[in-house]
Order: sequence, then C-alpha cells, then structure tokens
Amino acid sequence: MGQNGGHIEAFDARTNRSLWTLKVYDITYDPDEEPDAQDVFITKLWVSGLVQKRLMVENERGERFTINLKDRSVQREK
Repeated sequence: MGQNGGHIEAFDARTNRSLWTLKVYDITYDPDEEPDAQDVFITKLWVSGLVQKRLMVENERGERFTINLKDRSVQREK
C-alpha cells in the first residue's frame, strides 16, 4: 500500500473474510530519514452517530478523520 499505517480493513465477523480496505490518510516520507521513524499509526477507532453511523479514526499525531460507512468517503476533522 506504499506506507505503514493509516489503513483500516473491515472483516465479516462470521467468515473472517475481508470485505474492504481503506486508506484513511497519507504519510509523506522524508527520504533522508528512517522510514519506520516516520510511520503514523491509528490509535483509536469508534462509531459515532445514531442514524448515520460514521467511523471515527484518530492517529498518534492526534489527527482525526470521519469515515462515512455507506460510501467510505473520508473527511479530515479540524
């Protein structure tokens, strides 16, 4: 996928089959630094909203993203 971190994958709970994979955010790597020191991992996931359920994602930089579970669109929170 070109980067280590910033992806989520959904699985069917009954079959453990992968349903979809999504890149939530891009990581820009500086070629003069060690790549593994620049990885940014997801630290929190939670569902928000009673009617239109959205998946909330937070990474180790404190950046937050909202994923629309119907169309899998990603929006960065401010």
